[in-house]
Amino acid sequence: MGQDAGTRRDVRGQMSEVERREEASRKDAKTRRRAEGGGRKSEVNRATISWVLGQYAKLKKDLCAFA
Repeated sequence: MGQDAGTRRDVRGQMSEVERREEASRKDAKTRRRAEGGGRKSEVNRATISWVLGQYAKLKKDLCAFA
């Protein structure tokens, strides 16, 4: 059986066919998520950016009132 116990690579260090397919599907899923706009993390980032811009606008307004 030319397989190492810890990994699914054969004795020569080559990836098995199963491992190659799994890696390809992981990359496809990652690309799909990126194309769809990210998911939860990007929603959080968008919310943070809009909050920061809102704070900046308030601060700018307050500073202009004092100037």
